[in-house]
Amino acid sequence: MAVDGKSLWRDCEATFARIEELCGDHASRLFAEPNVKEQDDGRLVVAWFGAFDDEPKQLDALDRGMRSRVVSSLAARFEALRPALADREIGETVAAMLNVADESSIVAVGENAILTNWGMLPEEARASPAAFDRHGERTIGPYLPSGISPRVPGQTWTVGEGGLGPAKVSPSPRAESPKPASPPQQGPQPRVPAKPGESRFGLSWRYRSYSRLA
Repeated sequence: MAVDGKSLWRDCEATFARIEELCGDHASRLFAEPNVKEQDDGRLVVAWFGAFDDEPKQLDALDRGMRSRVVSSLAARFEALRPALADREIGETVAAMLNVADESSIVAVGENAILTNWGMLPEEARASPAAFDRHGERTIGPYLPSGISPRVPGQTWTVGEGGLGPAKVSPSPRAESPKPASPPQQGPQPRVPAKPGESRFGLSWRYRSYSRLA
């Protein structure tokens, strides 16, 4: 996905810096950082890196208590983005960044919610406003606060009623017995360039995705 002909994944450090300036320290850490490599066939291979030192997990893999905390964190992180979404410089870019490829693109790293595969949509989700809305409601829509919606650059489409209404937090898909309290989570670490083969979610983890050049 691109805004004004510029891929959201290219040189996104400037966007992250502007988000931090407008929304406060660590606000941009909602978004994993893409490491993009173009393949000979035109595909992009993307490795996603984050600033929290823990193993990422799918939301459905969390117990009820942990999932509730992560979902609350996610809603708060979306809420914190309002100044960036209203900004004339990066507002359209940040709204496009809220698009995610699928449900598994939202992960938990400790108690922190992180978006991978952001700024991309499957082709069917771009076919019509209704298709975009359906995709959004299956993915990021349930966690959006009032008045916040992902956008497709150049379109007026929104998810739901433009994000109106309270955050639609989905319950855990299964109940589990309470587990011992987790130790305090390590705070966010500085965003530093990743070494080859190193994941900033933990040395053993790197998430890859594939996309055609836009």
